[in-house]
Amino acid sequence: MPVSIKELDKSSKQDNITVLLGKKVILNIIEKPYSKRLLDDTHVKRFISLPNLCRESRQQQLTHFFQVESRFRNTCINESRLRHNINDVTSLVENKKFCLKHLEDLRKNVNLEELRKKEDEHSIEKYRLILYQQDQLERTMYDLSKITRRKKSKLTILNEQTFSAGKELEKELGLAILTAHTYIFCPDCGTLISSEEYESEEKCARCERQIKRKDAEYVEVHIANDKIREVWESRLWFEAYVSELLKKLNWQTWTHVLVMGSSGIYHQIDFLAIKGGSVIVGECKTGRVSRNDVFNFVTKADDIKAHFSIYAMLNGLPETETREFIRKDPSVIMLENLCKLEEDAIIEELDKRLLLKT
Repeated sequence: MPVSIKELDKSSKQDNITVLLGKKVILNIIEKPYSKRLLDDTHVKRFISLPNLCRESRQQQLTHFFQVESRFRNTCINESRLRHNINDVTSLVENKKFCLKHLEDLRKNVNLEELRKKEDEHSIEKYRLILYQQDQLERTMYDLSKITRRKKSKLTILNEQTFSAGKELEKELGLAILTAHTYIFCPDCGTLISSEEYESEEKCARCERQIKRKDAEYVEVHIANDKIREVWESRLWFEAYVSELLKKLNWQTWTHVLVMGSSGIYHQIDFLAIKGGSVIVGECKTGRVSRNDVFNFVTKADDIKAHFSIYAMLNGLPETETREFIRKDPSVIMLENLCKLEEDAIIEELDKRLLLKT
């Protein structure tokens, strides 16, 4: 039967719309540009293709690494944004400027050695003032260096922890996770100024000093690959991983898309798969699952008129009643506790359940 498609407007090109036509089904799919770009990234593809990615032991390794890496990044970011403890830094920097200015003015007009030899009261007072300013400057410089050392020490420790956890993970996965960056710090108070090169000057958010490029302190740090971090933190990795398992069973898949239901409403679907005229929609859960989560998904799948649906969970359903509800629905395939299964076992179970449905 010949098919003719007419565009009503330009939205089909702007929104990257895919239309699936079958004898009894028409599906309108919109791919999200952000998700598509992220999942098309080479590093992300390698990460998703890692075997046994959802195993509990691997999850623990990845969670540990990203927690350590996040502490380091957040410490740097917070130090650059928050102006807390202003009195212990800004006032010291101001005191340093004040001391330097007065010392410079005094030394321009006074020969310290000659002043020391004079015995009149005015000369003695000037001499004492200079010594006092020198002492104040030394104390201020010491206090500033102490704050800077403490802050840099904390950042150094966190960076070393990130590097160590990252290298251990890379050895285990056989995949580069870390990327090297240069962070730029204020030489006075140790606050992060920038995570990338800047043109001429940048203002320190904490001590408010204008820092020239040549005066800034450059430190090499190691953080997670941005794309891999994004796909992990957004939980998009699990959706893409289950999609990859379906691809191994010769299903064509779309990940994290909007699908129009028969009601005319678009539903966010974690993954959609087609094969031999059959349509599957799926939802993936990495955390706790509530009864409402399951009911909402079943409602979406019904509105889309999918032939089958898959509810994939790293852990299990907490409620027996919800499990019984899914069991009684012949169109729903429930995959529980995937974190406890090897990848081959998941594929075998998925294949067996799909054969029973199709």
